[in-house]
Amino acid sequence: MIFGKIAGQNAAHPKDDIAEVNVPSPKHEKPLKPRPLDSDIKKEEFPTGSEQYIGKSTKGMGDEIVVRVTADKQKNQNQTKRTNSA
Repeated sequence: MIFGKIAGQNAAHPKDDIAEVNVPSPKHEKPLKPRPLDSDIKKEEFPTGSEQYIGKSTKGMGDEIVVRVTADKQKNQNQTKRTNSA
């Protein structure tokens, strides 16, 4: 923590010897067109079997997420019975 305190104090002091930097002016060229991502171009196929379903979402942090869910009628029925009888 002491290093952070010292660094903060040093950063807060006025600087006398600030060097001038010559930054070249940007060239006026046509801006590049944004390219779509490869994942947006190609059609992805996700195989499913009996009682399997695909879910996709782009609402989270980062890229798209794809999940494959397998439903089990027996387990789902048992869970429903326990929930209803409670």
